[in-house]
Amino acid sequence: VVMGIRGVTSYIRSIPEAWYHEPLDNTKLIIDGSNLFNHLFFDSALDVRCGGEYPDYYRKVRSFFAALHENAITPVVVLDGVENGDEKLATTRRRFQERIDTARSLSRAPSSRHVAQPHPRARPRRLHRR
Repeated sequence: VVMGIRGVTSYIRSIPEAWYHEPLDNTKLIIDGSNLFNHLFFDSALDVRCGGEYPDYYRKVRSFFAALHENAITPVVVLDGVENGDEKLATTRRRFQERIDTARSLSRAPSSRHVAQPHPRARPRRLHRR
């Protein structure tokens, strides 16, 4: 599960004895739409380097909702809309500035010392040796 709050996933993984899996069926499930998009797209092992993987992504989305339907789970997908709160705006600006600072430092660094890393949610493809 991808969480929208920084550090929550690390916290959850640090205390596995506190969590358990509960089978779901015949229920409603509220889903964070933004995180669902990220999970299905970036964590799906799709080759997203060049874009255009829409047919495969479509199949992933259909498969996800079909699995919910097979277990009588009614999904309620919530998309985070525009919020006028200054706190959210400040957080968004800070995160964009962090990205800009990272890009700037990579562009100024000697190429032999620093290599740009892939998106944190992109899964590397395995290379097969012959």
